[in-house]
Amino acid sequence: RCHQDESHVDASFHKKTSHLAGTAVVLFICLNPFHSVDAMNIRSFLSSTFVAVAVGMAKLQPVEAGLAGAFGAISDLEDAEVVECAQYAVVQLYSVSALETTGSKGDSVPPYSFLQHAGTADLLKAQQYTVRVVEGSQQVVAGMNYRITVMMTDDVGACLGSFRVIIYDHFGEKSVTMWGEEVSCDLALELVAEETDGDDEDDNQDGGDNN
Repeated sequence: RCHQDESHVDASFHKKTSHLAGTAVVLFICLNPFHSVDAMNIRSFLSSTFVAVAVGMAKLQPVEAGLAGAFGAISDLEDAEVVECAQYAVVQLYSVSALETTGSKGDSVPPYSFLQHAGTADLLKAQQYTVRVVEGSQQVVAGMNYRITVMMTDDVGACLGSFRVIIYDHFGEKSVTMWGEEVSCDLALELVAEETDGDDEDDNQDGGDNN
């Protein structure tokens, strides 16, 4: 009788859900040892089970979809991996631009104005600088994309230059995906000040919560 009642259900559906249905029937019998097990009770139980599973899957799908393809703000700009990407970018910046000045082929670097200053170029060549990431976001791919704004400073903290870049980190192997626009030192310093103010507010809030 049960087979006749459900003969209208698509055969492919039965194939995909046979395992779940069998498990649900066994569970139904275990949970109802003293009740009559007829087709009506089993069908009702199966319907409730499938609805619950469908709702659960529907709730999970948006979460999984949201993980792919979107850039999200980097919460800690001083994270070692983020800083390492910035350092890599500056090394590549000087190396590639130096190759271009000799006429060799290389990845195209925009004509950043700070590269035209002899003093800055010398510091970059001698690696006498400090890098700071002043803003950034990241994207999970087969590895990680870092879209960051890098500021370089000298030994007294004066800004040498700033630029945007996207670094692709393939499980430790880094490469420059795109050189971005130059950022003025004034804007870079403003971003640093905003970040510092935000950190101070967080510290004050934490202190108030502790009190």
